[in-house]
Amino acid sequence: MEELLKLMEEYESSYEEDVYLKLLDKVKSMEDLIFVRSKNTRLYYLEDYLGRTCTKMFVAKEDFDQYQKNLDHANVKVLGMGTKTDNRSFLAGDIRRCGIGLLELVVKDQTVIIKVDEIFDAVPQAKLDNSELLVVACSFIEKARSNKATNQDEAAFLKKFATAQFLVPVKGKKEESTEDGKAQFEIPIFTNKDGKKAQFVFSDIYEFAAFNQKQEFTSLTVSYHDLQSLSKGVDSLIFNPVSLNMMVNEQVFNRVEKIIRFDQK
Repeated sequence: MEELLKLMEEYESSYEEDVYLKLLDKVKSMEDLIFVRSKNTRLYYLEDYLGRTCTKMFVAKEDFDQYQKNLDHANVKVLGMGTKTDNRSFLAGDIRRCGIGLLELVVKDQTVIIKVDEIFDAVPQAKLDNSELLVVACSFIEKARSNKATNQDEAAFLKKFATAQFLVPVKGKKEESTEDGKAQFEIPIFTNKDGKKAQFVFSDIYEFAAFNQKQEFTSLTVSYHDLQSLSKGVDSLIFNPVSLNMMVNEQVFNRVEKIIRFDQK
């Protein structure tokens, strides 16, 4: 870590390209990196850096512990997520699908902003990209939990939600159909402990995979308007139940329609 700190200090004083490249190589070779997860969203804790979405990255637990303590004083609850070098491919996709373009490397009192693409190898482009939706959803949830969310925050989320596509779990084979042309699969309904019925919807394959660890389901891509039809047989839809766990019910759909109508005026 001392070598990395010296490179950061040298780069901070010189901004020389060769120093920066050495710094990147050193970060790539680090066995342990610690990322920050929000307890509110169960996703990365997002910050803003000059208008771009950023999250912090640590190499020493004591540095993360101090950061966590500082946030705790501001009533913001986070957790550290350790990663190993053999898990970096998954991590690269997971970071990108959350809309994160920058990482703030923190070592003691030194920080350096690094582009995600500079330290992680390229991963195949996801067929379903809801990164912008996840950014506004995380922002809205963080503000709502601290009673700081505004109508504009909610509207920003609902606008993205209304134009997105989603994954829903299905049982059966999507490729086959009966003689009358109807598909031979069903979208499962889940019941909570209070007897409320819900259907689960997911922003991307990462969220779906976290839910489908036993591989009981396959997925089907649907639009926002499809969700409206699905919601008629249940009390609500649950958006990303493993992480965000956001309830989408009739009242939410009504607010979306009002926003759409207002924008069309």
